[in-house]
Amino acid sequence: MAYARELDSLRQELRLDTAGTIVFWPKLNGANVAVSAVGGECYFQIYDASGTSIQAQTNIDGTLVGDVDRFDIPADAISTLDEDYRADIFWTVASGSVVYRDAVFFDVVRYPYGPPSVSLNDLLEERPDVGEVLDRHGQLLGYTAGDTAKETAAAIYAVRARVEIDALVRTQVTADAAVGSARAPVHPTTGSVYTRPNLILNRERLNRVERKLAMRLVYEGDQTGGEDDEGNWLFLHYKRAAEYAWASVGPLKYDQSEDMVPDTVKDDIGRSVVQRRVQA
Repeated sequence: MAYARELDSLRQELRLDTAGTIVFWPKLNGANVAVSAVGGECYFQIYDASGTSIQAQTNIDGTLVGDVDRFDIPADAISTLDEDYRADIFWTVASGSVVYRDAVFFDVVRYPYGPPSVSLNDLLEERPDVGEVLDRHGQLLGYTAGDTAKETAAAIYAVRARVEIDALVRTQVTADAAVGSARAPVHPTTGSVYTRPNLILNRERLNRVERKLAMRLVYEGDQTGGEDDEGNWLFLHYKRAAEYAWASVGPLKYDQSEDMVPDTVKDDIGRSVVQRRVQA
């Protein structure tokens, strides 16, 4: 079966004033499942951060992927930038009777990051022989040797790198909100100072970080523990490369007045310049 990106580890994002889709993979006891095909047994409702319903209860069918289901939840366009919107999903296992309830939180942002932007070709450009490592890893996961194994392993590491960069960005947003907030403009709706929805995200500059993170993860997974193992020094090399790439992105920029022009730039010299220890 082809690899399916579930992206469960990512906070989902919708673009402001644009209808979109919230994705949910129903699971039971840690395993993906097929859902009931009987009308009315699977439905959803969407709420804003205050818990107010903004989209009425609607029946939904699962989308079959292999022998399990995925919900593609249609979300109406939302005109307010904010975090912690919520889709409540009620579903029943195929041939079952118990109704399960899950919640998927998402943000409405001006600049969504989107799916992973790293491909197999990107990784091969970083280091041509990484294909041999990806082929081996893909086979260990049960995929056919050759292009299938390499492409699948590359896709998995791309997803993991996307999760890592999301964590970097959101951690920095939190840090920005905590530093100098007294003199910063306040979001007119939420009252918060710095939020992910107001971040002006430059995917092109972040792509370099994503590449280095993916390579770090590849060689982190290829370590055997031996001191002379090639994977060990390549892991350390790309670990440092990812740190330098993230530092070179520079301070994050925010659009507080919602005019699509950056009006707040958070300087963080500790992140913008990599500190190095010099030994005498």
